[in-house]
Amino acid sequence: MKLSLITDMHYRPSDKSLDGLIADIDGKETGYDAFSEYELSFTDESFSIRFIRSGEKDPYSNEEKALIEQGMDIGARDGETISIPSGSYEFIQLPVLFSEKELPKLVLPFSAHARRIYVRLFKENMLETVMQLLIN
Repeated sequence: MKLSLITDMHYRPSDKSLDGLIADIDGKETGYDAFSEYELSFTDESFSIRFIRSGEKDPYSNEEKALIEQGMDIGARDGETISIPSGSYEFIQLPVLFSEKELPKLVLPFSAHARRIYVRLFKENMLETVMQLLIN
């Protein structure tokens, strides 16, 4: 599936790995949002995936949600200095959370053409968290 982000998705920098973000998500509020960014490289001899950075975002306020629903870009909040850039991505939503060690086998089918992978975690409600792959 293709996903087109019209605006950047802003986050505050985090020092957590993907596994650290996953470990903490149960204690977060509904609407919590986080990502880890990876760089892929593929040659005839090898495939590698390298962690670049991660970010976190607190849930939107009711006022922010209302603006977003109206199609407004609310921009970055204080401290949100990194982003998933706007653009076109291959998009996969996964029903379960995978650990960082399982990531290479999830993204290997995209390694011939992809350069960046964003793994996004979103806490939809008290019982459900989704993992999304945005592949560029």
